[in-house]
Amino acid sequence: MKKVVLVLAVIFIFPLLLGTSAQAASGWFACEITTVGSGGDYVFVQLSDTSGKFTNTPFIAYQSRAKEILATAMFAKINSKTVLVFLSGSEAYSVVISMFVN
Repeated sequence: MKKVVLVLAVIFIFPLLLGTSAQAASGWFACEITTVGSGGDYVFVQLSDTSGKFTNTPFIAYQSRAKEILATAMFAKINSKTVLVFLSGSEAYSVVISMFVN
């Protein structure tokens, strides 16, 4: 009985462990705005972290704050300012939740 349970655990649980990918932690990042604009229903912001964690990485603005994030990003880009952003993760197409001009 113990062998059967062990075999079933290996068959069903082990592939789940191998199939999961590591997610980059969410948090605050100081960034430069590379590109900003809207496309369809989304606002895209391409950011480069000032400490080098990511470069020219595209992100999507949080849907309910898209207009505010677009305005803030455009202001920062036009005035060559850095921004402080809260991201859902640092991988491409993560969500920009908040943005402040530094």
